[in-house]
Amino acid sequence: MRNARFVTALVGAGALAACGGGGGGGGGTGVTVPPPVPTNLSETSVQRNDAQSALSGVQAYQEYAGGGSISTLTAVRVVHTMLAKTNPKTLLTAPPRHVLSCNTSPGVNEYTSGDTITIEDYYDSQCTQLEAEIVWTVTQSGNTYTGPAVFTEYSMTGGVTESANVQITFIFNSADTAVTGFSFLLSNVVDNGTAISGEIGLACNAGTATTCDIAVVANVAALSAEDGSSVSATATTSSISMQISDYQGAENSLSIAQGTFPAWVISPSADLVASVSIAGQATSSGFSLSLTDSTNGGTFAITGTSSGVTGTLTNNATGATVASFTVDDQGNGTLTYSNNSQVSIVDYIVQG
Repeated sequence: MRNARFVTALVGAGALAACGGGGGGGGGTGVTVPPPVPTNLSETSVQRNDAQSALSGVQAYQEYAGGGSISTLTAVRVVHTMLAKTNPKTLLTAPPRHVLSCNTSPGVNEYTSGDTITIEDYYDSQCTQLEAEIVWTVTQSGNTYTGPAVFTEYSMTGGVTESANVQITFIFNSADTAVTGFSFLLSNVVDNGTAISGEIGLACNAGTATTCDIAVVANVAALSAEDGSSVSATATTSSISMQISDYQGAENSLSIAQGTFPAWVISPSADLVASVSIAGQATSSGFSLSLTDSTNGGTFAITGTSSGVTGTLTNNATGATVASFTVDDQGNGTLTYSNNSQVSIVDYIVQG
């Protein structure tokens, strides 16, 4: 699951629309005129957009390395439980059964009833203290197994800590012996009693270099808008590359649908506000990421360590620093714009 984890960290990671602008220059005979300096990058909205995309990339990489925010770990837990604890093919093709794997740590309980698969994880080896449960109603079409599910996670004292509705799909190879792809579309996510608006889509093709796509849409009350991000990413054990598309529309206006597998499609496409790319790798002290904003001529250099993350946005044409941010290991900190104004970053989300 390590290669799949990095793409599950973008809840709430939207961006403000970039403001347009233009530039130009002139000269006489025999005079070499430098190319015009992009003026879009001087806009604080563009700086915020790039900063938010950079922070999304940070979260994505941290998920890949095993960290991540609570709400997006719901997707990770569903994926992990489904892949690690069961094989939908064997459960569905076998007669209804009940497999109680107690006296292991933790205990696992799997059983089928008709087309419904139930998987239970327990905190203890005696299978008395339930940690998580997935109830999945499956339809088979060739080598594809798909259907709705309900995911619930419990605290040590029995209270519900997280829940979600999930549309789960597994794709097997032609021999029907190995998983070649999977997708999860989460909705109605509730984290410790707080409803998380929007949806989370995660889909991956299996392979040496795992290719995954995640899409997230969520309302942002402070902006009276709905933000969205779609990330297509390829990772190996040592490197990662991402293409990020950011959207912003009216509240409750964005939606997610499965495109050409494993890609997701966010609609309406007219609400696309920015497209950037990120490349990164592990370092001896943490990780480094580089975001390229080719539209506005900027590069965000990002460095992460165990204590936090710093990022600097540079104007490629002039070499000048136009924005920077610093966040701690919880994703809280400050973004400084080129006009020296500052805004807070809370849980990797720019607040203004």
